[in-house]
Amino acid sequence: MILNFITINLKKLIKIQIKLFLLILTAMIITGCGKESPKKEFIARVNDSYFTRADLSAVTDSGYGRNLYKNEIVRNWIDKELLYQEAKNTGVLKGKEFQRVENESRRQLAVTFLVNKLFEEEQVAIEPSELKDYFEKNKENFKLFHDAFQVNLVQFDDEDKAILFRDEAFEKGWDKAAESFKNDSNIVYKENANLVYDYEIQPADLVRLIRELLPGEISIVINDGMGNYFVVQLLQKYNRGSIPPYEVIDELVHDRYVALKREQFIKKYVRDLYSKNDIEVK
Repeated sequence: MILNFITINLKKLIKIQIKLFLLILTAMIITGCGKESPKKEFIARVNDSYFTRADLSAVTDSGYGRNLYKNEIVRNWIDKELLYQEAKNTGVLKGKEFQRVENESRRQLAVTFLVNKLFEEEQVAIEPSELKDYFEKNKENFKLFHDAFQVNLVQFDDEDKAILFRDEAFEKGWDKAAESFKNDSNIVYKENANLVYDYEIQPADLVRLIRELLPGEISIVINDGMGNYFVVQLLQKYNRGSIPPYEVIDELVHDRYVALKREQFIKKYVRDLYSKNDIEVK
């Protein structure tokens, strides 16, 4: 069962880090982490449980939170914390089925940490030429299933700052504007020459605007009506069914290649474990 778990997760190539994050998050919720957070630093609170800026950074730095806005992340945390506390109060955590699933989850989480530890210790060197060769031989696997856009994007929580950024980007270029505003506290989120799918982009008005832009064009300031202000520059459009150039998806190619290396490594490691352990099947 453990080997199946490893294989299944490693085959879901680009989602490895997302799944690891979710498992860690689940473990944190189950053990009640966050209750010792300094009260003065919290962003949200549900009774004695706190959501801090460090928690927010951990989410937004992951694949899971990359396309969520701050208020949505906080709301999701509050919803889950309310349900968790209710589950705890009603005795769900003491149920035999819950404890069985919790025990299995701990085993799977331990396996994931072991795999990460072993692979990091292996220090597999990956040359750029290997990645390009892998891409060339597996191009069809990188075909887009949705329309996508390579964009520069910045989200502010202050309209005046968004307008100033847009004006500077229009006059001096996006890179210089981004450098000028890199430490601005009103920046909530930003993308830098990243490829994003149409379904990942919110609000809907922003998607429609991006579709109308020409490559290199900078948008007007978009207000989503919830205190968020967006400025976006379209770099290139890629239609569903097309294959973006290597330079555009080099990070994706890297992640998939590393996942393949991990799968090969762990299969060999498990084969070695068979010879070192007493195994009996009836």
